[in-house]
Amino acid sequence: MVYPLLILAVFLIVAAVGYVYSPRFAIGVGALLSMALPQWIHYEHLPQDFRLVVAIGLVCLGYYCLHPKAEYRTSLTWVDYTFIAFVLTGVVSDFWNDGVSWWIVVSAYGEWFVPFLLGRLSFCQAREMRWLASVAMLVAVLLSISAIIESSLHVNLFELTFGERQSDLPKYIPRFGWQRAFGPTDNPIFLGTLLVVLFPWTIFVALRSVHIGKFWPIPMIVLHFLGILATVSRAPVLSVAIVPVVMCFLFWSRSRIPIAGLAIGFFLLAVLNWSLLKKELIDLGGERLRSTGEIITVDGQTTEYSNVDHRFLLWKVYRKAIEGAGVLGYGTERTSTFPPNVPIDGRSDLKALENLWCVDNQFLLLILRFGFSGMFLWIGLLAVTAVTFGKLSQQPSEISMLYCILCGTIVSVGFIQMTVWMPMDYGFALTWTIGLAAGARALPSSTLVSWLRS
Repeated sequence: MVYPLLILAVFLIVAAVGYVYSPRFAIGVGALLSMALPQWIHYEHLPQDFRLVVAIGLVCLGYYCLHPKAEYRTSLTWVDYTFIAFVLTGVVSDFWNDGVSWWIVVSAYGEWFVPFLLGRLSFCQAREMRWLASVAMLVAVLLSISAIIESSLHVNLFELTFGERQSDLPKYIPRFGWQRAFGPTDNPIFLGTLLVVLFPWTIFVALRSVHIGKFWPIPMIVLHFLGILATVSRAPVLSVAIVPVVMCFLFWSRSRIPIAGLAIGFFLLAVLNWSLLKKELIDLGGERLRSTGEIITVDGQTTEYSNVDHRFLLWKVYRKAIEGAGVLGYGTERTSTFPPNVPIDGRSDLKALENLWCVDNQFLLLILRFGFSGMFLWIGLLAVTAVTFGKLSQQPSEISMLYCILCGTIVSVGFIQMTVWMPMDYGFALTWTIGLAAGARALPSSTLVSWLRS
């Protein structure tokens, strides 16, 4: 009963907001609320792919289509073209590997188009975007507070309210003596990435409030960052540092050459001193004992295993599958479970396969799922979205800062995805954000400036 009741509750909120304000703002609120609900809740009479966020997204889209004030932007942008090419590649891959089926199209629509269209339609006038930012900050701060409570007191408020999650992971995963917070997601790194995706809204509200002489939102940034820290996940925490770098790159033209030079320098330093960097990352994750105690054989070579090594060893274990992935990969069905049903290198021992069963790399998983074409199109989609937000940030408006921060966040999430695959737990929020970029860019240039200044 929880599943339909939560959908009904969100719908009533969306309908009330849409009655007072615009339908665009209303469905934006509905999308943000769905991100704060337990991702493990499922309706027994529906397929597993029909997640709660997808159901709420469909309800919001249906509400928008029936609203008398609904507007549609039919002009397509580079974000739209790249997104459509990516999804079509996925559908063709599944047709090629699993046979033509209407469910493949329905599943792809739910996984990709529902959050994308919801984001595209959620782009509002500047005034309502500011309100939407306040709602996003509220959702993010509540998630952060729950994460802090879970990490310090070992109490998951979402499980306490909605029942325990069904997961292969242990209930408690300590690191440095702190519980890694799960929140409403199935994995701490999913929660950390979700909070990173929502971080621009909190920063924007705080910076804008300071600009008009209000300082109360400043602690919200601290709470939000503490929520990310409470997941004790390295990639989300480290990725936050990328956002101010991108902001400087966009706003201060004189900083671009030094930033580019430093980025290249750091990359070369990391490559040339990888052993030292790996040791620091292992220590940062509290894995010193594990790193000295597990020796595995991967691709015929004996190596030491750690959580940091995990992301790099995956490419060796799945080397045979990568070589055979080709243009279209192995399809969704064969890669929907871990370990995926793909060829495995025969020169890796059983211990290695047991440790490396989970493909914690979105780009590698996309090669296996949709082939090299899917992987390159996803990278292109992230790049086009970041560039779009970057260009929008150059428009003189009250929300140009928001676009600037969103640009940095897309770049930082690309960094995170080298360490984790993309489930709906945070994938819905990310795809919704990509849709926002398309919705903003779909306005004619003259209309865009007037909307941004409104």
